[in-house]
Amino acid sequence: MTSLSEREDRWQHLVACAFALRESPDDLAPLLSSLAEVFPSSLDPVDDFEGYAVRRFVLALREAVDQRANGQTSGMHTVRSASASTVSGVPTRTKSPNR
Repeated sequence: MTSLSEREDRWQHLVACAFALRESPDDLAPLLSSLAEVFPSSLDPVDDFEGYAVRRFVLALREAVDQRANGQTSGMHTVRSASASTVSGVPTRTKSPNR
C-alpha cells in the first residue's frame, strides 16, 4: 500500500503532466511514460482504484499513440453525443447540453 504523501505526489505529477502537455503537445509520449512509472503496475485496484484507473488509461493512450505513429487504426469507437455511448465496448455516460 502506498503512503498518503506518495499518493499526493502522484496526483501532483499528473497535474504537472497536464500542464506540460498543454505547453508542448509533442511531448505526449515521454509524458505518458513518466505517468506509467508514477502509477506503477504494482497498483492494486482494491486498495487504490483511482490510481489503477489512471494507469489503465495511460497505457491505453500510449498504445493508441503507438498505433497511430505506426499507421495502424485501433478498434475504438468514437463517443457520440447521446446520453449513453460506448468506447471499446465500455459503456460511458455523456452529459446532454440541456442538463
